[in-house]
Amino acid sequence: MQRSIAMLLAAACVAAGSGVAAAQGPAQAPLVSDPALKAYMKSVVDPAANAFFAGGNDAPAGETPAQADARFAKAVEGTVALKSAAMRLQTPEFLPKTAAAAADWIKWSRLMAEAGAEGETAVRARKSEVAMDVGGKLYDSCNGCHHQFQPGH
Repeated sequence: MQRSIAMLLAAACVAAGSGVAAAQGPAQAPLVSDPALKAYMKSVVDPAANAFFAGGNDAPAGETPAQADARFAKAVEGTVALKSAAMRLQTPEFLPKTAAAAADWIKWSRLMAEAGAEGETAVRARKSEVAMDVGGKLYDSCNGCHHQFQPGH
């Protein structure tokens, strides 16, 4: 049951990422390249997160050793892509214009990078329980950022 809840939360995080937009307010200017950000989330971040979450999930019924190898290999690829994406999200292409908003954006991106690194260690060791726990950290990074920069998502 705990796994199912965590996976639902993770899926909500990934789904929410496909429409990221900046909040309007005194501390948060619109993101520099909102259409580029949305495209990047849909083409890179969402698939990477989905691959990682699949590696941390319970094995599907009847999964063969070869299928497990492939699932974990994709999960490793997902974590590597998440770390890379987190670094790119901190570049001027995606940073908000104000210093305060940029600092928060970087905070969430760094949390995503940490989750990617910890997730990579977990899935390489095939420790699904640990990967699920790390998935919570990834969810927190996604949800926190979306809550701040896309209120009401």
